[in-house]
Amino acid sequence: MRKVGGFILTGAEEYRCRSRCGRELADHLPYRKAEAIDSTDPSDTFNINSTTMGSILIINGPNLNLLGTREPAIYGSETLSDVESSAKSLASSHGLTLETFQSNHEGHIIDRIHQAAGFGPNGDGKKHVDWIIINPGALTHTSVGLRDALTGVSIPFVECHISNVHAREEFRHKSFLSDKAVAVIAGLGTFGYTAAVDFVAKKIKAGK
Repeated sequence: MRKVGGFILTGAEEYRCRSRCGRELADHLPYRKAEAIDSTDPSDTFNINSTTMGSILIINGPNLNLLGTREPAIYGSETLSDVESSAKSLASSHGLTLETFQSNHEGHIIDRIHQAAGFGPNGDGKKHVDWIIINPGALTHTSVGLRDALTGVSIPFVECHISNVHAREEFRHKSFLSDKAVAVIAGLGTFGYTAAVDFVAKKIKAGK
């Protein structure tokens, strides 16, 4: 969001102003009041309508809202808010937009993935993000539905885990997503999200 000529520009309006109108025409764009969006509500729509600058969606699955308090010896002391804020700042430094979403409910996550591709009750059939970074949590090891959603929308994705799941209980060694992911990051702690954003940024800039 930026203020130009007494108006507040948000999301795609700001980008359209930059690329099509030029700053001298910014005053002709309609005023829009910025509104807070609950990132846990799957009915919300993305605030960007174009992928011109490049866009990323980070999805976190069950129990990742407990980061910072849940088994810090394994998951670290950073909160989910800390992780999301850092990821957004990093994406911005690459000239990209980044949305975040977390849910403890499999269906809500699947709905969000569909929404990213423009499907759903208010969908326009157009992709709204270029890449997805997903930490599915425990759904990694159980969800065929999540696998089908990600392959169904044909948005490239990175699978990201805070801990080294292969060094933990045997049931965590199986992933329903890894063979479909462009990359898998595990065991780097919350730095894994940083690595994922950097990787995706390079892919977007390379046009891949």
